Amino acid sequence: MKKWNKDSLLYGEAWSVGDIIGTLIDFDRKVIKFWRNNKSLGKAFSNINVGGNCVYFPAITFQRG
Repeated sequence: MKKWNKDSLLYGEAWSVGDIIGTLIDFDRKVIKFWRNNKSLGKAFSNINVGGNCVYFPAITFQRG
């Protein structure tokens, strides 16, 4: 229930076994969003860098605490 890119901030909602997590990177609007079971969790990141030298690896970690 956190997001991070340098700093950690609260984001999203608790997930459960069997949930389906989706990711969207909108290079035109420069935002990254996530979904849980077809429900948008809102913008996770905005004003992202875009261009030929940018690479993105959406990831989820399963950690408690």
